[in-house]
Amino acid sequence: MNKENLLKLGNNKDEKLLISKLVDTATVALKTNYLKCTKFLNGREQVLAKYVFNSMGVSYVFFGGYDQYERAVAVCFTDEVYLDTYIYPVKILDINVRDGYKLNHRDYLGSIMGLGIKREMIGDIIADKSGAKVFVYDEIAEYLKLQISKIGNLGASVEIYEIGDIVIPQRQYKDISFTVSSPRIDSIVSGATGVSRGDAATLISGGNVSLNWETVASHSKTAEQSQILSVKGYGRYKIDSIGGVTKKGRIFVTVKKFI
Repeated sequence: MNKENLLKLGNNKDEKLLISKLVDTATVALKTNYLKCTKFLNGREQVLAKYVFNSMGVSYVFFGGYDQYERAVAVCFTDEVYLDTYIYPVKILDINVRDGYKLNHRDYLGSIMGLGIKREMIGDIIADKSGAKVFVYDEIAEYLKLQISKIGNLGASVEIYEIGDIVIPQRQYKDISFTVSSPRIDSIVSGATGVSRGDAATLISGGNVSLNWETVASHSKTAEQSQILSVKGYGRYKIDSIGGVTKKGRIFVTVKKFI
């Protein structure tokens, strides 16, 4: 598939620009017969990367720094032998903040981006009561260590670690179980968020619901196990299971809400 056809996959100007960059990345890998790495990609961008790289006939891996990653860099290549010695360009910032329980993901992201750092240079941010572990592109790690002295109004200190040299906290989830008459997206949204079916339909119509990082346009779209559901104002959920039927013919569903 040529570049012009691949660009049609983009839903907006930003996605088309990303696709163009992905095509260039794959082209360099093919021409040099070596590895080429992207900046951090979110879930939707990873979907586009898979399509572009598969269409262009290059192999690829995603690397987020730990098993539960959401954002990741993509490395494309023509010969996997190079992966054996490849050092992924990712570092971990260990940001320690007194009273860190007062802060959240948005506080850390805002402070970092307030230093003029683009979102594509930042991977996952895992906050806890003592601070946060932040995955960043290696070329900005030292700069951030020198520049970060506060997160919000709280004093902060920063150390830099290589991947594997520091324990990463496990992400926390809240299990939510409910039953639905069918796995339509409006029913799943209603069960996950606790709003009525009518309110769920309104959220969908307003463009506030996405599955696997794509905005849902139809109320009747079917949700599937392992998909990531995002509802603006309510949070993100992983659809953990859909299956099993009650005596009244309703379907059991379990989702895990990201905390």
